[in-house]
Amino acid sequence: MELIEKAKRRILNFREKIQDLPWWRKGLLLVVALALPAGILLATILFVLWKGRKK
Repeated sequence: MELIEKAKRRILNFREKIQDLPWWRKGLLLVVALALPAGILLATILFVLWKGRKK
């Protein structure tokens, strides 16, 4: 139970820190957070297409 409470507190602290950021930093954080999964998805698609053409 302590771990759950500690995790909840950390999430709330993180939310408060994000709310205190200026608007441009929030946007930058959002772009960085979305760029990683998009990059992984793009790399996967390109890899599958490249493997498919070799056969």
